Amino acid sequence: MRIINSLVSWVGKTTSWLFLALTVLVVVDVVQRYVFNSPWYYFDINIQLMGVLVALGGSYCLLHDGHINVDALTIRFSPKTQLLIKIWLYPLFLGATIPMLTGQWSNTWHSITIREEFTSSLGLPAYPYKLILLIGIILLMLQGTSNLIRDIRQYRQFDRREGSQ
Repeated sequence: MRIINSLVSWVGKTTSWLFLALTVLVVVDVVQRYVFNSPWYYFDINIQLMGVLVALGGSYCLLHDGHINVDALTIRFSPKTQLLIKIWLYPLFLGATIPMLTGQWSNTWHSITIREEFTSSLGLPAYPYKLILLIGIILLMLQGTSNLIRDIRQYRQFDRREGSQ
């Protein structure tokens, strides 16, 4: 569990530097288009950088409980019941991420075997981007599993405390 959390934390912190690159590219693009009236054709890179940030940042966000929760429904429950709800909802998490993993796995493999390129003016290779998306999904699943283990441990601590009283 610590290994997964450390890996996800490192990937998230390292990936966060891409926000700086994305910001610079967007500013240059805007200046090129509106000041010099000369469109810059690196829009694809902007989209890919944002995709990488979302794919690799999702597990980091999950590590730090940064995702949106339906607190309006669970806020009235005790912390123990809230943990139980999170544990019971884990199959829904798997139900969403397993199809993402299998679909992206085959998509990435196909892209690698044909050396796929994006159909843009730059003709950038698509397979490195798709591989990063696959890695992001794997990290998300690993972090979700790590969170499940953490929640089960916390739930058991509630049971021990209640049993000792």
